[in-house]
Amino acid sequence: MNWLDAATRLREQRRPGILVTLVDVRGHAPRAAGAKMVVAATEAWGTIGGGNLEATAISRARDLLADGAFTPTMIHQDLTEHAAGEFGRQCCGGSSTVLLEPLPVPASVAIFGMGHVGRELARLLSRHDLDLHLVDGGPVSPYPPPCLRSTTRSRTSDGTRGPGPIPSSPTCPAAPTSW
Repeated sequence: MNWLDAATRLREQRRPGILVTLVDVRGHAPRAAGAKMVVAATEAWGTIGGGNLEATAISRARDLLADGAFTPTMIHQDLTEHAAGEFGRQCCGGSSTVLLEPLPVPASVAIFGMGHVGRELARLLSRHDLDLHLVDGGPVSPYPPPCLRSTTRSRTSDGTRGPGPIPSSPTCPAAPTSW
């Protein structure tokens, strides 16, 4: 599975992860700049080249996950036989910089009832990076059917409001006969 599919799967499963990107390479390194991988608490997908470089990146990524970090972090590592790393030596001869970007679980919001307030709230929240759940016991359509009932009242001969007729439609309940 490639890194993009892995990031998508983590989001669908509501699990955090870390996107690891090899952003700079000088001299020789196992992979070119731009190589990516995704790290979760117990799994990793893709590769940035293996060896000490990748093992260090995975270890730091899991530390970030355990801490609940939200800010990106960079790691610079020399890849020579003289530079002892946390997981051994890597003798490619160059150096590299790795960017660790948290992929947090987005907030989840549920709106119960899709009346005029619920619809407007959904419109506002849909502009943000969150999982939005809309719950309504009404019609299948996200917008209620138009009510064809007239809400105007006739006036009596003395100028006061009378109980004038209010026709109803199949989509609207019968109107009350008194106010």
